[in-house]
Amino acid sequence: MRNPEIFTAKKDTAGKDLPNPIVIEYANYYYSDKAPKAAEENMRAARVLSVHFAGPMLVHYRLSSTFAGESTDFDENKVGKISKGMSEAEVVAVMGTPSGRSIHPYTSDVDGTGISYYRVSMNNVTNKFHTKIFTVYFDAKKKVSDFDLKVNVK
Repeated sequence: MRNPEIFTAKKDTAGKDLPNPIVIEYANYYYSDKAPKAAEENMRAARVLSVHFAGPMLVHYRLSSTFAGESTDFDENKVGKISKGMSEAEVVAVMGTPSGRSIHPYTSDVDGTGISYYRVSMNNVTNKFHTKIFTVYFDAKKKVSDFDLKVNVK
């Protein structure tokens, strides 16, 4: 685990100014092992956990695993089946179990919530990291208000 880090959130995830800045403390945990079998060939077996707190309150977490049998991989081709107005149960029926959750300030709606699908992997042949994150935001009525897919290879 890395030492916890601190930043001050001045905007929510939609880029709107917060009425009062919020101090966020976060820590990341990383575990990797070449011996266990990874979910895919040429991939390093690893787990990554990120937790974010505002004071004593957990406001965001997400987990990624590439270990066989516990992979957090998801099919980004299913993202097109998600639409505004869906319930969380409908999103989970399409995408599967999320690997992260969020509340304000990681959502733009103060009473909203978010779920995320997160996968980071390293190819042992190319030494490139492949990261994909699909975040779904719910409004106070618990309906999808927005969603975002980010895919990055470095």
